[in-house]
Amino acid sequence: MKNIQSQSGIITIDFMFAIVIVFGISGIFFALTYTLTVVEVTQYIVFATARAHSAGNLTIDSQIAAAKSKYTSLVTNPLIRSIYRNGWFELAAPDALDIRSGAGGHGQPSFSIDYNNGANRPSFSGVRTILNAKIMHFKIPFVGATSPEDDSFKTKVLTIMLREPSQAECKSFMIERREAIRNLDPRFLNYPRKQEAFIPMEDNGC
Repeated sequence: MKNIQSQSGIITIDFMFAIVIVFGISGIFFALTYTLTVVEVTQYIVFATARAHSAGNLTIDSQIAAAKSKYTSLVTNPLIRSIYRNGWFELAAPDALDIRSGAGGHGQPSFSIDYNNGANRPSFSGVRTILNAKIMHFKIPFVGATSPEDDSFKTKVLTIMLREPSQAECKSFMIERREAIRNLDPRFLNYPRKQEAFIPMEDNGC
């Protein structure tokens, strides 16, 4: 009889421990599924920003400005901004957006430096931002925290997209091309660069 009385209440302890574990695992699954959904939204934002950056424009600076403008308009959209302002998720500000224009992009490195697989590939241009999933950082009683640091669940969201040359780059290329053609043969050097009767022009699409 004493043995039975000494074990009374043990089922209550088991229940309390089990319910905490169940709620903890449920919280992890909720945070994980919600985070994956927000990652998809963030991926679209970065893709749309990279698409605005890749379109031909007057200069490289104009392409970068178009990308930042698109990024700002999306993250401040009433339907989207609430996702990143509820304390669960944090997205990099437009000024912290990592935009790389590839070869010729003001001498800045391309993404091929960060994601080089050893193959001879063209320089990677595109847009990258940082998403911090704060929702994934919480504590479960009897188990502990999901991560020892608050910013452990940061990830880089990247879109690589081939950038079209700007109008300035196109004109610069055509000038170099014209000079290269003139240097092919000494006779071409005597060809007038400009006359009153005509001006040499190429249908270059610039």
